[in-house]
Amino acid sequence: MKQHISAVLLAALLCLSATDAFAGERFRRNQHSPKGWSVSAFVNTPSAYASEMFATGHYYIGCADMFWYNLTLENIYSDYHDQTRSTGGFGVGVEYKFNHWISAGVDFASSFYYHNSYEALNSNSQSVKVGAAITLMPKVKLFYMDKPKCRLYTSFALGLAAYPGFYLAEDKVTASYQMSPIGVEFGKKFCGFVETGFGVQYSGLRAGVVYKF
Repeated sequence: MKQHISAVLLAALLCLSATDAFAGERFRRNQHSPKGWSVSAFVNTPSAYASEMFATGHYYIGCADMFWYNLTLENIYSDYHDQTRSTGGFGVGVEYKFNHWISAGVDFASSFYYHNSYEALNSNSQSVKVGAAITLMPKVKLFYMDKPKCRLYTSFALGLAAYPGFYLAEDKVTASYQMSPIGVEFGKKFCGFVETGFGVQYSGLRAGVVYKF
């Protein structure tokens, strides 16, 4: 996570260097990006939370719980799987910027997870298990800094997640969250962005493009 935060901070510094505050132009306090609608498309690293849930079939398993869970006879002599992998995630969003410090919107995102399963007695490969985490989350974004060509922000999303293909002991549709402590958006009408965060949608980095209208 520290490496991801460092990457976003580096992008923020590069973005700041392109603003008039660092270009020798006259600094204007009231100069902000315009309010209005925007749409986005993005890709991101997989979620550690969803990956663990896909592997275990449970929502919350601590270290002690995992120890006793693995020692039961049912699990010792049951079929097993190798390391869970992911293709990463992607999604789209829509957002409305109310003023220079807050915006709100909704993100629709999905990510896919898979691993190979094996028979317990002879270790023969059975099949490839595939599942998806699909989320719909309203979000709020707060701006640390809002300039016409560069914006720094934090965001929090809370919504629903569905898990088709996950062999869960509980319901496959649950409440979910996503927290992004720091992100940077650069550009005016057609923009790019990169952020770091954790939650059901992703853990690590998300990057994408934004169109404002």
